[in-house]
Amino acid sequence: SDFADFDLPIGKTVNSSRPQMIFFAGLAYSGQDQLESALEKACKEEPGRCFPLCGTFINSEIFYGRDIEEFSKALAATETSLIKLAAEAQEGNIYFGNLYGNCNKTTYPDVSRYGKSDRSQFHPDLVLLAETADKSGWDLEIIVLLQDVEILGEMFIRNQTQYGISNDKSRKDIAILKVMEMSMQNLYAQLAALGKEYYRCVQPLRQESHLDEIIGLKSLGKHLSDITLHEVHSSNPLPSGSLRFLESLKFLKKSIDEMCNHKISNIADNGNILKKTVVSSSRLVFFAGLEGTGHHLWQSLIMGLLNRTRLKANCTLNSLLMSPTGSCWNTYKNKNGLFCSSSSGKYGKYYKRVKKALRDFAASNTTGTFMLNLVRRDWNGDCGSIASYPCFSGEDKALQKPDVVKLAKLSEDAGVDFRVVLLQRKTEELVISDIWHRHFNSRHPKLYEERVLENNAASLYAQISTLDPRFYSCTHFNDHGFSSVELVGKLMGIVDLKGELAHVMRVSKTHQTVKFPRRHARFIRTLRAYNSAINGLCSRSLGHMD
Repeated sequence: SDFADFDLPIGKTVNSSRPQMIFFAGLAYSGQDQLESALEKACKEEPGRCFPLCGTFINSEIFYGRDIEEFSKALAATETSLIKLAAEAQEGNIYFGNLYGNCNKTTYPDVSRYGKSDRSQFHPDLVLLAETADKSGWDLEIIVLLQDVEILGEMFIRNQTQYGISNDKSRKDIAILKVMEMSMQNLYAQLAALGKEYYRCVQPLRQESHLDEIIGLKSLGKHLSDITLHEVHSSNPLPSGSLRFLESLKFLKKSIDEMCNHKISNIADNGNILKKTVVSSSRLVFFAGLEGTGHHLWQSLIMGLLNRTRLKANCTLNSLLMSPTGSCWNTYKNKNGLFCSSSSGKYGKYYKRVKKALRDFAASNTTGTFMLNLVRRDWNGDCGSIASYPCFSGEDKALQKPDVVKLAKLSEDAGVDFRVVLLQRKTEELVISDIWHRHFNSRHPKLYEERVLENNAASLYAQISTLDPRFYSCTHFNDHGFSSVELVGKLMGIVDLKGELAHVMRVSKTHQTVKFPRRHARFIRTLRAYNSAINGLCSRSLGHMD
């Protein structure tokens, strides 16, 4: 709790005199086209009541701006316009933030933006929208549009030409599902950061959605009932590799459903988690964290322990997860490894190989702690990969990351004790480290890389929040007293880890060498919210180390 710098969940100012703004949030292909058509017809039958806020009042560059100048101007213009309109709003009118009045649909992802050098920033931001609406005197009502995961998966794959790979003849279905995965993770993390009073959830094209009552348009239900959602019953069903990939998304969808039903009310009480049952004297350890949270620091420590045989490494399994070379992480190149495959065929092949390797590991009766990442590439052959969130660079960097949920599930099924060390650092410091000091993706504006980090923070939160706390322990870069290191040492089987770390620790006071720009500080509030949410998960793991 010493390092949480954002109060969560974000509460709403309750004031009955505030005008209501309706905003629809959902993955692409969740019924937006049909709902947009029904809204248009229903609003025509009640002239003068429906009012679009997009464009004139909500500048979409607050979601999609490519540099800090665009973002700052768009945010200032949006706040000014909304404040003025709130004072003039008429009782009985319905104000739509999207889907009505030739508005951008602002789906997750926004397919009108994707494939146009915007691959790291292609979804709305409910945290930013909630804070902006509250500041501007509006009552934001978010309506979350839900849809079946497999239907969404097939629709994403069917429309792959919208995602920048139209000239590629090969089937890159896993690459497209990674887009869907990150979109769902962002939606989940945003909802988790908001108080439950902000949103309600519907499947819009079901009779029981009651959208007419929720929105206050009497004829909306009639027009929705005239539209039948095109259910996907293709003669070419999803391949087995794609279905395997979607398993973790179905798990995440259950967590979204629980939030929608308000069975969970904040970031720390997700009841839909993968249970940990396997505990043994032989375990696999994976270090998970955003870029800039200390991977190279810990790598120096781990290499020393490996060279003194106090730790071990499973290079066979490492190579099945990810190629040690940077090109592995290029999302659309279909490289080797479970995390680097972009086709269902290759993903399915590596899924089976990882599954077999884990079973072989469990049957070997070996003992000790085996590292799955942070091993240098030149150690004992071809073994290493940092595997941070994200990993390496490029246009699709936001999609290039590991998945500890898939690893945890495969390990549990094979009877292997799998653990995660979750790395953390103050938000401003990790941003300065990545962008101002190491100049990641320097050919893009700094805002681009900040959005990449934001997307990966959402992914990391979504993954860790669906794991049993017994899977992980946390360590914080800014914990100069190493108060949490003993728990990490217990997880790794290194009882004197605190002393080992003190020998290699050289804390760089990045926040003293670069003053964080105020406009960037405003933009990274959502990243700060995610980072604090991850920090909140760490408190769940305390006292759970076996």
